[in-house]
Amino acid sequence: MTSEALQLETFSPTKEKFILRTFGDLRLDANKLLHTSWEGLGPTQTQFVPALVGNFVEVSMTQQKDLRNTSAAIIYSMMEKQYAQTRSLK
Repeated sequence: MTSEALQLETFSPTKEKFILRTFGDLRLDANKLLHTSWEGLGPTQTQFVPALVGNFVEVSMTQQKDLRNTSAAIIYSMMEKQYAQTRSLK
């Protein structure tokens, strides 16, 4: 989702409009799948925090508002789960 080829906002307005009209914003679909997958991990989420937190921080820096919001929610969830288990955010 952070690949430059997927940053529709960097394309010309005509190209961006064509891609969105033809294919939709696939980043949003992928983001929904990531969120659903994250929630589906249930109590095992904390095992994945160290490996995934950097990736979600990177996604949260995209220009697309919905991607940022969902990524921020997942990061917050990661922090909650980590803190609940270890009483530390390290």
